[in-house]
Amino acid sequence: LPQSDGSMVRLTVAAKSRVAVLELHDPRHFNALSPEMADDVQQAVMWLRSQPVSKVKAVVLQGCGPHFCPGGNLSRLSTPGLTQTARARCSLDLFAGFVALRTLAVPVVSAVHGTVLGGGLAIALHSDCVVSSKDATFQHGELTRGLTPAALFTRSMSEVAGHSIAVQFY
Repeated sequence: LPQSDGSMVRLTVAAKSRVAVLELHDPRHFNALSPEMADDVQQAVMWLRSQPVSKVKAVVLQGCGPHFCPGGNLSRLSTPGLTQTARARCSLDLFAGFVALRTLAVPVVSAVHGTVLGGGLAIALHSDCVVSSKDATFQHGELTRGLTPAALFTRSMSEVAGHSIAVQFY
């Protein structure tokens, strides 16, 4: 992953409540996933993992602006000339920080709103609870293109919603 400047994610911890807010912060691109955002999320999760429960007792994952996350930013994710192996590695790196949310010793809540597509839905499913605003719309995003779900999406959807609902969703 590229080393980001930290601008794609905001991480704040309220001293009194000890709730950390991990905010996707690329509203110009509707918080679409990018290598820079992935790097920032990995850094934030590493920092959260290092904190004692006396400092952080819960984490809220949210998006800045009108949308939580519409999935990957395809124009920023395409790198010409990559081998299939390198493309697969990029895909793994893109979601590693979000998958690592499952390893935190505190509850993680995704607060979603606006458009939640494909990879955006996959990352929300890595939290312990998803809270949705009334205006949120959920879509797989890439199924009609024949793309396989990323970020353990197939498994997470079945775990969270149940097998029969996941099959209906697909």
